[in-house]
Amino acid sequence: MRDFSGVLPTDLPDARVERVDGAIMRPPREGDMSGLHQVCGVFRPDGTLVELSKTLSIGGYLSPPPPVPETPSVQRDGAWVFGGQLYHHFGHGLIYSASRLWAIRRLLQDGVPLKGILFHERHSTEPKGDTALPRNFRQTLDVFQPGIPVATTGTTERVETLFVPQQGMSTHPSLFLGLDEQRRFMRDNAARIEPNAAPRDIYISRTRIGWKGNHLFESEIERALALAGYHVFHPQQASLADQIATYRSARRLIAVDGSALHVAATAIPASARVAIISRREFYAWALADQLRAFSGCDAHVIEAHRDMYVASRGLGRKSSWFGAQVTTDFAILGMELVRHGFLETVPEWQVPTEGDLSARLAAAKTKLGDDLVMVPEALRPKEPFYKAHQKAVPPL
Repeated sequence: MRDFSGVLPTDLPDARVERVDGAIMRPPREGDMSGLHQVCGVFRPDGTLVELSKTLSIGGYLSPPPPVPETPSVQRDGAWVFGGQLYHHFGHGLIYSASRLWAIRRLLQDGVPLKGILFHERHSTEPKGDTALPRNFRQTLDVFQPGIPVATTGTTERVETLFVPQQGMSTHPSLFLGLDEQRRFMRDNAARIEPNAAPRDIYISRTRIGWKGNHLFESEIERALALAGYHVFHPQQASLADQIATYRSARRLIAVDGSALHVAATAIPASARVAIISRREFYAWALADQLRAFSGCDAHVIEAHRDMYVASRGLGRKSSWFGAQVTTDFAILGMELVRHGFLETVPEWQVPTEGDLSARLAAAKTKLGDDLVMVPEALRPKEPFYKAHQKAVPPL
């Protein structure tokens, strides 16, 4: 078993905030969207880009800068905090759109008279309920409360005073653990929500999220853990507040690696024990480190997957790894869950047959309109941060 524990840098620098008087905010426009990337930026009056306004992800920066904008006719008075880019996806909103909220508390404690926090309005073809805040991100703000008004801009404008904080966390290794102030801000806000049950064992299930990346036969894992007394939780069916209340009640928690664990990191007690069933090489170990850094809990990774499958049209592309499906080595999974104290005995697995696998792959083709194909060993090094434990983490 590989050990990625401690790969991510723990000596992160103190969080920075840059004050820019007369800042120019240039939000995305029509045609400025490509996947998660949004052409946008914050500029100083002399036309230089404010580097802290860029948003970093595991795939690099999500905010390619536009050309230096012309002097805007719109003026926004007062002092504002730059919030960054808005994302509709729950996990992206939590990681990227909420990553600068930490700075508000510092600035208010320093006596800065803030009028609000200002985001680039997302120009997108994605459906959304309004032109201001995506529904998922409004939930995030309800829990991780900024304490000041929230505004968006869809037009290039000059801001009298703009405080631009450093991004507080990211999916990139250099920021995966989160800056100290970001972790404290999120933990303090999550702690305001009462646990919704006595301490219990919880399994975070991905069985109802479709084909967004999973163990192909996760339903068997879910069945066995439910029989062992685990509460099966489907986070996508709960509000963010209820997710946090659920994780705050965790005594033992098991999950396949996924974005639900970012939320768990903000809420799970330090006394809890976590097992992450990996499906991707880097993320499971990074999430274990993130859980430890945020909460101080005891987190383990169980590598019990065999073959990896991705859609044929995405084979070899970076984006394909996020939706990867894997088969499960149930013998290893059972033994590791017992060895780490998450089960008393190895479950009596209903191990899938070759026929079951063929049927599952056929179901995927019907749903996705494409074949799931096994990733050949020669392509595995293309996985983002493959064998990161043997490499230096890129600096901030």
